Amino acid sequence: MQATIVIDLGFGDAGKGTMVDYLSRKMVEPVIVRFNGGAQAAHNVVTPRGTHHTFSQFGSGTLVDGVRTFLSRYMLLDPYALLAESYGLEKLGIQNPMARIMVDGEALVVTPFHKAANRLREVLRGDGRHGSVGMGIGETMADMIAFPHLAVRAQDLRSIETVERKCRGLQELKYAEFKELFAVISATGLLPDELRLLTDSHAPKMVAREMVRIARLFSLVSMKTLQRLSYTHPLIFEGAQGVLIDEWHGFHPFTTWSTTTNANANVLLSEIMYPDVVTRFGVVRA
Repeated sequence: MQATIVIDLGFGDAGKGTMVDYLSRKMVEPVIVRFNGGAQAAHNVVTPRGTHHTFSQFGSGTLVDGVRTFLSRYMLLDPYALLAESYGLEKLGIQNPMARIMVDGEALVVTPFHKAANRLREVLRGDGRHGSVGMGIGETMADMIAFPHLAVRAQDLRSIETVERKCRGLQELKYAEFKELFAVISATGLLPDELRLLTDSHAPKMVAREMVRIARLFSLVSMKTLQRLSYTHPLIFEGAQGVLIDEWHGFHPFTTWSTTTNANANVLLSEIMYPDVVTRFGVVRA
């Protein structure tokens, strides 16, 4: 079969989604592999018939019949955002889009506690805000490094007890960090839901139940699944963001918590012992 990698050679927003949609229409039932970033991605596709969708976690070829998405371990999974995106696709006539999603069990999961802390932290920066989109990506990565025992992985979504335990630990961690500043944040009138999430003792259980419920709608898999698929399906590796904001090679401090080059895609191809030629596209703005 064939494998193709699509990355952005700039700062992002160069048209990766359009390229992936185009390639998907030239192939038979390709599998789109997401290999960096998370739900903060915004890959716009407008079909020749005028159908428009902004892809975040679903592969940007999902408007094409038979296309499936594999979220690799390098992707940060946001179950809530994934479900919301599936509703948008259903309105466009895509039947049961969640059935087209496969998630590597090793993928990190962004929880509502990460997103709440991300948004609170951004508000507290005042005029020095970073411009964060508030999706908890950096927060999740930082916590994974500092508190690996609290990292929720996609494979944990099979167990309500495991997810609840880790979410309770995350809630306690974030509460301890922000409790002295609750009055300051409350005075702004901003983010009341985020404050409640860090103080509601029932929140970890409710979050765990909902994330496990959502996980039942997609397939939890491993790299062996991707290897089997590579025998019979073309693979399109869809990057996110752009190489100029890469965590290792970008222009600091304007960088992301993500490897935006084709490095992760190369690792995945090596792990499945892909034997054929790989085509690499770098997208730039016209």
